[in-house]
Amino acid sequence: MLIIYSITAGQQVNLVKEVKDLDTWKAVDTSLKFNTHINNIVDKASARACLINKCVVSRNVDVLLLAYKIYVRPLPLCFL
Repeated sequence: MLIIYSITAGQQVNLVKEVKDLDTWKAVDTSLKFNTHINNIVDKASARACLINKCVVSRNVDVLLLAYKIYVRPLPLCFL
């Protein structure tokens, strides 16, 4: 069953599988689940953690932990 939504007479709203809300930066799919949003956050956090591992020359635990706290840990909070 296909439902066509319209704003006013003659203007149709396109049906999409995912919506990314610009105000909150949350990607929501048609089943109203946040799986896409969570996967995007995990991918970005993982990429940043890998960059820290590649770019930071020091293997001092305190330096690595500080870099993690600055660049990776706040990432999920930005998108809540």
